[in-house]
Amino acid sequence: MRRPNKKKYTIIALIIVGVMILSPVLSLVISAMAPSTVERDITKQIDDETALKIIDIYRNLNEYIGKELSMELHFVSLEGSEEYKDIFSLGVTATLDNGEEKFFELLAQTEDGSIPEGLEDFDKVQVTGSIKDSFEETHEDHGHTTNVPIMTVKSIEKIENQDN
Repeated sequence: MRRPNKKKYTIIALIIVGVMILSPVLSLVISAMAPSTVERDITKQIDDETALKIIDIYRNLNEYIGKELSMELHFVSLEGSEEYKDIFSLGVTATLDNGEEKFFELLAQTEDGSIPEGLEDFDKVQVTGSIKDSFEETHEDHGHTTNVPIMTVKSIEKIENQDN
Protein backbone atom coordinates (compact mmCIF):
# COMPACT_ATOMS: atom_id res chain seq x y z
CA MET A 1 0.00 0.00 0.00
CA ARG A 2 1.26 3.39 -0.94
CA ARG A 3 1.47 6.20 1.62
CA PRO A 4 0.39 9.72 0.64
CA ASN A 5 3.16 12.23 0.33
CA LYS A 6 2.86 14.45 3.44
CA LYS A 7 4.98 17.23 1.97
CA LYS A 8 2.68 17.52 -1.02
CA TYR A 9 -0.44 17.85 1.16
CA THR A 10 1.27 20.29 3.52
CA ILE A 11 2.20 22.59 0.64
CA ILE A 12 -1.35 22.47 -0.76
CA ALA A 13 -2.81 23.22 2.70
CA LEU A 14 -0.43 26.17 3.19
CA ILE A 15 -1.39 27.61 -0.20
CA ILE A 16 -5.10 27.34 0.60
CA VAL A 17 -4.69 28.94 4.05
CA GLY A 18 -2.51 31.70 2.56
CA VAL A 19 -5.12 32.53 -0.08
CA MET A 20 -7.87 32.54 2.55
CA ILE A 21 -5.89 35.00 4.70
CA LEU A 22 -4.58 37.25 1.94
CA SER A 23 -7.80 37.61 -0.10
CA PRO A 24 -9.69 39.82 2.38
CA VAL A 25 -6.57 41.83 3.18
CA LEU A 26 -5.88 42.40 -0.50
CA SER A 27 -9.47 43.48 -1.21
CA LEU A 28 -9.33 45.97 1.71
CA VAL A 29 -6.08 47.44 0.40
CA ILE A 30 -7.45 47.76 -3.14
CA SER A 31 -10.72 49.35 -2.00
CA ALA A 32 -8.86 51.80 0.25
CA MET A 33 -6.64 52.90 -2.63
CA ALA A 34 -9.44 53.16 -5.21
CA PRO A 35 -11.00 56.60 -5.73
CA SER A 36 -14.48 56.88 -4.28
CA THR A 37 -17.19 56.70 -6.94
CA VAL A 38 -19.95 57.79 -4.58
CA GLU A 39 -19.97 61.39 -3.41
CA ARG A 40 -21.63 61.54 0.00
CA ASP A 41 -22.13 65.32 0.15
CA ILE A 42 -24.90 66.21 -2.30
CA THR A 43 -23.81 69.86 -2.42
CA LYS A 44 -20.71 68.75 -4.34
CA GLN A 45 -22.89 67.03 -6.94
CA ILE A 46 -25.00 70.04 -8.01
CA ASP A 47 -24.34 73.49 -9.42
CA ASP A 48 -27.81 75.05 -9.12
CA GLU A 49 -27.58 77.99 -6.69
CA THR A 50 -31.27 77.82 -5.71
CA ALA A 51 -31.04 74.11 -4.88
CA LEU A 52 -27.92 74.80 -2.82
CA LYS A 53 -29.78 77.59 -0.99
CA ILE A 54 -32.66 75.20 -0.15
CA ILE A 55 -30.19 72.60 1.15
CA ASP A 56 -28.53 75.28 3.27
CA ILE A 57 -31.92 76.30 4.71
CA TYR A 58 -32.51 72.70 5.85
CA ARG A 59 -29.00 72.33 7.28
CA ASN A 60 -28.87 75.73 9.01
CA LEU A 61 -32.53 76.27 9.82
CA ASN A 62 -31.97 78.48 12.87
CA GLU A 63 -30.00 80.98 10.77
CA TYR A 64 -32.96 81.45 8.41
CA ILE A 65 -35.87 81.77 10.86
CA GLY A 66 -37.27 85.28 10.46
CA LYS A 67 -34.92 86.12 7.58
CA GLU A 68 -36.64 87.43 4.43
CA LEU A 69 -35.90 85.44 1.27
CA SER A 70 -36.66 86.10 -2.39
CA MET A 71 -36.26 83.27 -4.92
CA GLU A 72 -37.43 82.00 -8.29
CA LEU A 73 -38.99 78.59 -7.71
CA HIS A 74 -41.60 76.23 -9.14
CA PHE A 75 -45.05 76.04 -7.53
CA VAL A 76 -46.46 72.59 -6.74
CA SER A 77 -49.92 72.17 -5.25
CA LEU A 78 -50.32 69.58 -2.52
CA GLU A 79 -54.08 69.60 -3.07
CA GLY A 80 -55.77 66.45 -1.88
CA SER A 81 -53.25 65.85 0.87
CA GLU A 82 -54.93 65.84 4.27
CA GLU A 83 -51.56 65.99 6.01
CA TYR A 84 -50.53 69.19 4.22
CA LYS A 85 -53.84 71.05 4.05
CA ASP A 86 -53.33 74.79 3.31
CA ILE A 87 -49.67 74.15 2.45
CA PHE A 88 -48.02 74.06 -0.97
CA SER A 89 -44.54 73.30 -2.22
CA LEU A 90 -41.97 75.62 -3.78
CA GLY A 91 -38.87 74.12 -5.30
CA VAL A 92 -36.42 73.67 -8.10
CA THR A 93 -35.24 70.67 -10.10
CA ALA A 94 -31.47 70.24 -10.18
CA THR A 95 -29.39 67.72 -12.07
CA LEU A 96 -26.76 65.78 -10.13
CA ASP A 97 -23.33 64.99 -11.58
CA ASN A 98 -24.53 61.47 -12.44
CA GLY A 99 -27.42 62.86 -14.55
CA GLU A 100 -30.14 62.08 -12.00
CA GLU A 101 -32.67 64.87 -11.43
CA LYS A 102 -33.91 65.75 -7.94
CA PHE A 103 -36.56 68.22 -6.78
CA PHE A 104 -35.37 70.38 -3.88
CA GLU A 105 -38.33 71.97 -2.13
CA LEU A 106 -39.59 74.11 0.70
CA LEU A 107 -43.07 73.73 2.11
CA ALA A 108 -44.89 77.04 2.12
CA GLN A 109 -48.06 78.75 3.26
CA THR A 110 -49.46 82.22 2.74
CA GLU A 111 -49.93 84.65 5.61
CA ASP A 112 -53.72 84.20 5.43
CA GLY A 113 -53.52 80.40 5.03
CA SER A 114 -54.94 80.30 1.49
CA ILE A 115 -53.51 78.51 -1.52
CA PRO A 116 -52.51 80.97 -4.29
CA GLU A 117 -55.01 80.97 -7.15
CA GLY A 118 -54.22 80.96 -10.85
CA LEU A 119 -51.14 78.81 -10.52
CA GLU A 120 -50.66 75.35 -11.96
CA ASP A 121 -48.13 72.72 -10.94
CA PHE A 122 -44.57 73.60 -11.98
CA ASP A 123 -45.38 77.21 -12.88
CA LYS A 124 -42.27 79.30 -12.33
CA VAL A 125 -42.90 81.92 -9.63
CA GLN A 126 -41.07 84.75 -7.91
CA VAL A 127 -41.56 84.30 -4.17
CA THR A 128 -40.81 86.58 -1.24
CA GLY A 129 -41.27 85.40 2.31
CA SER A 130 -39.52 84.18 5.40
CA ILE A 131 -39.00 80.96 7.31
CA LYS A 132 -41.27 81.34 10.31
CA ASP A 133 -41.83 77.79 11.43
CA SER A 134 -40.72 74.18 11.08
CA PHE A 135 -41.95 70.76 12.07
CA GLU A 136 -40.26 67.43 12.71
CA GLU A 137 -40.76 64.73 10.12
CA THR A 138 -39.74 61.16 10.90
CA HIS A 139 -38.41 59.03 8.06
CA GLU A 140 -39.63 55.55 8.88
CA ASP A 141 -37.69 53.92 6.07
CA HIS A 142 -34.31 54.94 7.49
CA GLY A 143 -35.10 55.96 11.05
CA HIS A 144 -34.18 59.58 11.54
CA THR A 145 -36.00 62.86 12.08
CA THR A 146 -35.65 66.01 9.96
CA ASN A 147 -36.71 69.54 10.84
CA VAL A 148 -38.73 70.66 7.82
CA PRO A 149 -38.84 74.44 7.31
CA ILE A 150 -42.08 76.15 6.36
CA MET A 151 -41.85 79.39 4.40
CA THR A 152 -44.52 82.01 5.09
CA VAL A 153 -45.08 83.68 1.72
CA LYS A 154 -45.67 87.44 1.58
CA SER A 155 -45.88 87.64 -2.21
CA ILE A 156 -45.95 85.12 -5.03
CA GLU A 157 -46.08 86.10 -8.69
CA LYS A 158 -46.13 83.86 -11.73
CA ILE A 159 -43.24 84.43 -14.12
CA GLU A 160 -44.89 84.47 -17.54
CA ASN A 161 -41.78 84.08 -19.71
CA GLN A 162 -40.71 80.60 -18.62
CA ASP A 163 -37.51 79.13 -20.02
CA ASN A 164 -37.94 75.80 -18.12
